[in-house]
Amino acid sequence: MTISKVEPVGLIGGEALEAWDAKWESLPGGFSVAHRQLKGMAGLYRAVAHGEVVVIGKGSGGQANRLYKRLADLRRPGDSGRNYPAGRFIHKNIAWLELQVLVLGGDREACKTADSLLRPMLILHRPRENVPMAIVDEAVQQSYRGLEI
Repeated sequence: MTISKVEPVGLIGGEALEAWDAKWESLPGGFSVAHRQLKGMAGLYRAVAHGEVVVIGKGSGGQANRLYKRLADLRRPGDSGRNYPAGRFIHKNIAWLELQVLVLGGDREACKTADSLLRPMLILHRPRENVPMAIVDEAVQQSYRGLEI
């Protein structure tokens, strides 16, 4: 008989979203610096502009594609690792954006937790640069429906 570990509803990686949200750490030098301490580590990153969370992303792939690699992709001159609006936004504003990370560890469980945390963090913070333009356009159009101008 196999017994599987089941988490209580509302927990991600054994903790509530609010507990995870309290663990973000600012990194000196922001996105412009290579943070070698992140090599092999899985987790989330976010860009903060004037106190507002504007982008949230993750680094949780294979050993070579975690936080360190994702952040390096945002820094380098070519754009193959940034073919999405949030990545282009970070690259364009790299000098002044604050970088915060939520480091989860270097094992497979940490990668799974990062994958599970991304969507709830996006819903919690609603970073404007992560939102697809089609959603923004529709929201703007809906706000004007029914108004007499």
